[in-house]
Amino acid sequence: MSRPFNNPVTLLRNHDFRGLWFAGGCFWTTRWIEILAVSVFVFDFTGSAAMVALMVFARTVPMVLFGAVVGALAQYVQGRTLLLFGLAALSVMSAVLGLLVASGAIEVWHIALGAFLSGTYGTMEFTVRRIMLGEIVGTERAGSALALDAVTMNGTKILGPVVGGILYELIGLEGAYAASALLHGAAVLLVAALRHRQGARTLPQIRFTAELFDGFRYAATNKLLIGMFIVTVTMNFFAFPFVSMVPVIGKEVLHLSALPIGLLITSNGLGSVVGALFISVYQPRNRVRVFFFGSLLNLVAIFAFSYSWSFEFALVTLLAAGLCNACFGANQSAIVFLSSEPAMRSRMMGALTMCIGMGQFGFLHLGVLAGLYGGATAVAMMTAEGFAAMAAIYLLVPALRKKPKDARVPP
Repeated sequence: MSRPFNNPVTLLRNHDFRGLWFAGGCFWTTRWIEILAVSVFVFDFTGSAAMVALMVFARTVPMVLFGAVVGALAQYVQGRTLLLFGLAALSVMSAVLGLLVASGAIEVWHIALGAFLSGTYGTMEFTVRRIMLGEIVGTERAGSALALDAVTMNGTKILGPVVGGILYELIGLEGAYAASALLHGAAVLLVAALRHRQGARTLPQIRFTAELFDGFRYAATNKLLIGMFIVTVTMNFFAFPFVSMVPVIGKEVLHLSALPIGLLITSNGLGSVVGALFISVYQPRNRVRVFFFGSLLNLVAIFAFSYSWSFEFALVTLLAAGLCNACFGANQSAIVFLSSEPAMRSRMMGALTMCIGMGQFGFLHLGVLAGLYGGATAVAMMTAEGFAAMAAIYLLVPALRKKPKDARVPP
């Protein structure tokens, strides 16, 4: 029996959904602008592939440090307030970093601190904004809404690296930071215009700590969530750090400048957008199976990219990796949202954010391998390790093998 088509465009008729959707697009575009420009700048400045990986690690490690705390905090503080203050702070920070670059006073530690602060906001954004999107459209349409949001996140991976490459070649790193300041400012205006408010919350007294640990206990009783979290950690450790080596492979192996390197990252984003849009429109009957096997094939495609001998081959393999990555990204939040009880959703999304952050230590592992063997070999080794880990997970976690009728996740 075929699945009915959903029309995600109808979601954009909702004023609050549309505003949050665009605000997320602004933030994630700046993320990719900065990742491309910062990676090329740091590699040119230091000549160290390990240092490039460390910059991306600084941006992602806040997820493991603050993910669960943010999930519990979201029970008490209006999400709109959190997003407003965070975006305003990032806009000011980007402007300051741009001025430091323009004046010649920038240091690598300034860039790392900026990446860490941006990642701290990203931890909150991932949890708070997605919960708000699900609340705005309701449970019946949450799966489609979160898949559409994944389209946006992956779409920024098309736009951001190209813009970052153009700005870096024409202006320099200060141009990338100026664009970030403007986009964060635009997101502030979008969030300020929201009408949606969460229900009344109790004051965060002793219950804050209790609810934090209640979330961990609840996750431990849900076998599907356990499997989801394990796969999330694995993919974020062994697969996704490869993006920090794209500029390195582009420079060392393919001898490319900033703009073609940006196009490589863009091809990965294009594949993710196409895949996520398909999933948003034609909801899979078994989200968990699509999630898992798409992740496995993503590792295979990234492994193939590590053996690139030409720009064209790298472009095709990264496009394929993006298509497979959509199976992971477009279903990840939807599975957690739909398989959790309403009272536990913010804490489970916070736990998911923490799991994503735990995987970011893969950037350190990749940096060490890159320092020893070079960027391309390091990516090949990491993805081979990841494939072996995913095979073991599939055998050891039965919840990932259940048929749709046995799964707790609505289609």
